[in-house]
Amino acid sequence: MAQTVNNFSNTLPIHEAMSDVKGMVHMQMEGGIFKNAAFPYMVGNPGIGKTALMNQTFSHENGYNIIVSDYPHVPLEEIGGRPIIEDMTFLGRDMKKTVWTVPSLLAEVYESVSERPTVLFFAEVDKCGPSHQDLLVSMLNGKLRGLDFPRKNFAIVMAGNATSRAGSKTMSSIITNRAAMLPVHMDYKFWKNGFALPNGLNSKVTSFLSNEKYNKYFVMDEKVNCPWASPRSWARLALFLTEKEKYVGRLSFDSILSTVESYVGQDPASEFAAYYRLYCETDMDQVFAKRKKIEIPSEYAEQYTYCLAAVAEFFNTIGGEKQDPDTGFDIMSQILVAIEKKSSEIAVTGLREIVITDAHIRGAKRKYTTYPELRKRIEKLDGGAEKRICKDISLL
Repeated sequence: MAQTVNNFSNTLPIHEAMSDVKGMVHMQMEGGIFKNAAFPYMVGNPGIGKTALMNQTFSHENGYNIIVSDYPHVPLEEIGGRPIIEDMTFLGRDMKKTVWTVPSLLAEVYESVSERPTVLFFAEVDKCGPSHQDLLVSMLNGKLRGLDFPRKNFAIVMAGNATSRAGSKTMSSIITNRAAMLPVHMDYKFWKNGFALPNGLNSKVTSFLSNEKYNKYFVMDEKVNCPWASPRSWARLALFLTEKEKYVGRLSFDSILSTVESYVGQDPASEFAAYYRLYCETDMDQVFAKRKKIEIPSEYAEQYTYCLAAVAEFFNTIGGEKQDPDTGFDIMSQILVAIEKKSSEIAVTGLREIVITDAHIRGAKRKYTTYPELRKRIEKLDGGAEKRICKDISLL
């Protein structure tokens, strides 16, 4: 469901909005920003990945340079230059005149455009004071202190938030009238598949948020003077959690509760701490090491947690440091068959999670093509279970 941002009734997933942004960027680069250009302005909650996605879309690898400006916090002198006094003759009289130095921002743009097509990205423009807004209006008109921006291979994109809780100020109608306002939100599946899995974020975080019961905590309304959940805060928590577990090992309930609350707030922390405890109690590393029996819990929520913990350990076993593919496939197929006897739905969810993860993780050295190998072993264990779990053709 689209999330409401300020007075916008609907929002787009940010990765879908990027197609519009790219289209407007190409129009600016080909026609020049002087010619009634549309300047995309993404409006969305803090921490949803606006800057990160811009960096990814307009990277060197994709043929661009991108200049990211934390615009409202940049000193005015770096944007508008500094005045200097020079001698002049005016109407036959010796006088003083004011001239402006070339703004460092403009110099950076010209240097960049000489290398490759360049996007100037203004972040957090909603926090601009009057002086910054006046200079921004000038730039949207194609000039800065009377000097022209490049006429080709150059584009301007803006982004900001929309609420006073995020520190937003009233934006001049001169700016918003020149912008194409794109209200956006981050879609969890895109974040998971495009960012979390490729970057190896802690599986306890991604599996927790994958549960529809907890997906509501992925993006919450921003708060003042206390932590709250956003894609950025979950990513930072996942990275910190991985490092902490590396040196401390399994965390206690109280410890994980305190840690998580400092990143995402009280309600998500309470739910995640309970999930974390169940996840750790599966002792899945011991199960895959064949030092503990496969024991499927009786409660539905615990079965889900058990299955997702097994998926995470499966990839550790077939593609991580342990590198024991035969054991990994053997144990995972046994777990899926055992879970299927209690809940086919959870077994199918687990297998889908394996296919999705397999498609997006990077650098894993796997001996087998994961899905066909798992399906073959499941069929060998229980042909009926194989038909019930693997019937979804979209898994192939």
